[in-house]
Amino acid sequence: MKIVPGFVLREVAGKSVAISINPALPFRGMLSLNSTAKFLWDMLSEGCEREDLYTALVNTYGIDREIAVRDADAIVDMLIQHGILA
Repeated sequence: MKIVPGFVLREVAGKSVAISINPALPFRGMLSLNSTAKFLWDMLSEGCEREDLYTALVNTYGIDREIAVRDADAIVDMLIQHGILA
């Protein structure tokens, strides 16, 4: 999985914001990302699989795998739904 080309991640007023810069994309707006979503966005920008996301959340934040799966899946599913992730 990888973030489709046409998005940039910026810091605005201390918050991470993903912005669509390609008018041909189905999603034409911006997303405000919390720290977990930004962490996953950074990984997805390089390309990875869900299992990589789960492992990274567990190792970085010291959370239970069940929580990592739930949180990562929610973010990934939202990105897929909006055509941001391929």
